[in-house]
Amino acid sequence: MEKPSDEHRETGRRMEEIYRSLPEGEIPWVREEPPELLRELVEAHKLGPRGALDIGCGTGSYSLYLARKGFDVTGVDVSSSAIERAKEKAAQSGLPVRFLAADMAGDVPGLTGSFDFILEWMIMHHILPPERPRYLANVRALAGKGAGYLSVSFSAEDTTFGIPPEGKWRKSPMGPTVYCSGLEELKDFFAPQFEIMESRVVGIPGRTDLRFRANYLWMRRR
Repeated sequence: MEKPSDEHRETGRRMEEIYRSLPEGEIPWVREEPPELLRELVEAHKLGPRGALDIGCGTGSYSLYLARKGFDVTGVDVSSSAIERAKEKAAQSGLPVRFLAADMAGDVPGLTGSFDFILEWMIMHHILPPERPRYLANVRALAGKGAGYLSVSFSAEDTTFGIPPEGKWRKSPMGPTVYCSGLEELKDFFAPQFEIMESRVVGIPGRTDLRFRANYLWMRRR
């Protein structure tokens, strides 16, 4: 396996620092309520209650939502502190969600199984181009035949996020380097392994009145 890039290692370190030191209310992307686009998929019965993998689960809110809807959920995050918080939430709720600290762009020896639904919400822009082939190989290995895969991430069309607020390579206000892809670029990346069922650039709400532009891809494993 190739060594991760310096930027990727820095992202992991920064994410751990954020989850270890900040209360959830000060972490911009932490939400208790699941996003509307996810609810639409679940509640329109496009997804049945099956095995689900929540990539970049953070403190576990969306994993717990899926568990309440009857899914058998595994949540993974690069931050061990985020995973500890997620485990505490699961214990308090009484929901049997499995949480695991793992880097989906690296080795994932503790993560096994075949999942019917994969959720990757606002994570792909943190998977920089040098790490993307390994990331996709890991996802492909964990996706069962015909598994659904929802990927939502910052679009290169967005002009409100990052420094500078345009282009593909940017610096997140929270520190890590991010790569905001174009929609066609992501479609080309996923297409060899996943059938693209739906793709578009969507607006997603931030914590203020801002709406971010994001790539939405709903896919099925070939």
